[in-house]
Amino acid sequence: MKKLCLTVAVAALFVAFGASAETAKGRVVSQEGNMITVQTDAGQKATMILTDDTTYRKKKMMKHAKKKHGKMYKKGDSYYKPMVEEDDWIELTYTPAKSSDTSAVVEDVIVYDD
Repeated sequence: MKKLCLTVAVAALFVAFGASAETAKGRVVSQEGNMITVQTDAGQKATMILTDDTTYRKKKMMKHAKKKHGKMYKKGDSYYKPMVEEDDWIELTYTPAKSSDTSAVVEDVIVYDD
């Protein structure tokens, strides 16, 4: 049992060092679907993806049929409530893109109040 615990601990260390998360602060320039464009304090723009694993996201169930965010939802449908909107100042933790064809993936978002 001790060997199993040690093996799991060593494997977790390798995984933790393999994933290199970075942090950034800035303003949301645009938000469309799961994609946000952030202008950092340094003036650089970066497009990032919000996923189901992004920690702030909340799922909302529809009590009545209505149109939200340009899409019609029936009673009982659900959608992810957008927490990040244009002109919000945010701090985020993200995993950088592995190639130029992909976007960075946001892991955690903090939205600052005005």
